[in-house]
Amino acid sequence: MPVGGRSGRRRGEKKMLRRATLRRAVLVVSLVLLLVLTASVSTFGAKRVIVMIGDGMGFKHIEATRNYVGSTLTMESLPVKLGSTTFEWGGSYNSSLAWSSFTYVKSGATDSASAATAISTGVKTDNGNIAVDHLDLHRLTTMTEYARTYGKSSGVVSSVPFSHATPASFAAHNNSRDNYGAIAREMITSFGDGTGARGNTPTVDVVIGGGHPSYQTGYINSAEYYALKNGTTGQGWSFVERKTGVNGSTSLANAASTSSKLFGLYGGSGGNMPYRLANGSGRNIENPTLSDMSLAALTVLGQDPPWYVPDDRRRRHRLGGPQQQHQPDDRRGHRLRQCGRVGYELGERR
Repeated sequence: MPVGGRSGRRRGEKKMLRRATLRRAVLVVSLVLLLVLTASVSTFGAKRVIVMIGDGMGFKHIEATRNYVGSTLTMESLPVKLGSTTFEWGGSYNSSLAWSSFTYVKSGATDSASAATAISTGVKTDNGNIAVDHLDLHRLTTMTEYARTYGKSSGVVSSVPFSHATPASFAAHNNSRDNYGAIAREMITSFGDGTGARGNTPTVDVVIGGGHPSYQTGYINSAEYYALKNGTTGQGWSFVERKTGVNGSTSLANAASTSSKLFGLYGGSGGNMPYRLANGSGRNIENPTLSDMSLAALTVLGQDPPWYVPDDRRRRHRLGGPQQQHQPDDRRGHRLRQCGRVGYELGERR
């Protein structure tokens, strides 16, 4: 991608005041959660490792939802709550200034690509990079690739297009988040030979997300879409997609129950899963909920017993769950629509 193109995107995102606050203050929680859970795998033999990313969800979003329902949210009862930073390579973060100065948060915002790369690899990079270093040259090892070296399986689940920056940073490598077609090809076929790609990447075992071309073009090329439909990807995917009049949660659950490797393609306008409002309206039943998407992923990942981590690490086991993302918090944050943000957190907090 030309440098000017990336700079344009960066300038645009830096104009979003709330994005700066949200990215710096909250997405960072997921990185430390990942480190804690990974430590648990080796120390305590954890059965499942699930990284949940509330893309764009800030501390104040949680507080607003708690105030709306009048009770503590489930996520607040987790035994370990920590924070870290996901600012891009060369950036910085001062918590005192972030909470006290609107001027401070006007610039330096992290975008989804560099933030997700920090979470998935533990390495900071430039805004726009997908699991590639700040020089745009070298691949960074993602946690799903690391898991594969130990014989574990993994997946990504997202309420946005599957080839979008956050899910892509766990399953592909590219020097620009905007190269959706190349990223999708890599995630579906393992071939990292498209624009901006940095070599082949073994496919994960579950991908569930938005980006269906019948509702929004641009997130998957026709060649890969029809390869999924026709079963010619060479990767053994079981494919399920959004269909008119069909309950998405049901179709996905049915597919998961008979699949050892699952690709679920849904979405609506803009490629995203339609979000619910605080009063419960807004959701389209042709798309599964994030809860049902996560359950489907766990169904597939949990098929090979025993799927705990054996002490000698030589037997095959499952990385017990997907990287899970929901992004309407981020999109509602851009538009300052609190009803949508609270509604989505209520709908998926189970």
